[in-house]
Amino acid sequence: MEYCASLGQFVVRGLQIEDSWTFDATIPAISMPLGAVVSILIILMAWLTYGDWGVTWNVGARFIPLLIGLAELVASGRDGEPSPNEL
Repeated sequence: MEYCASLGQFVVRGLQIEDSWTFDATIPAISMPLGAVVSILIILMAWLTYGDWGVTWNVGARFIPLLIGLAELVASGRDGEPSPNEL
């Protein structure tokens, strides 16, 4: 009969995760998930309004870059630091 090690004898290499971080409830931290939800709602409302995915595609192609630009504007003005696009 072969020797079979028990579960406690296995050496497992893993990643130690610490939960010592704090939640930073600033405008950029809130605006990123909110922007994602708003963009999905804009696309769904366009689909419900027009009933055509072609029109919805065009609405998303116009409003999503607008939302991304506004998010960059908010993010670049938070600490006076330039955004990566301004460097």
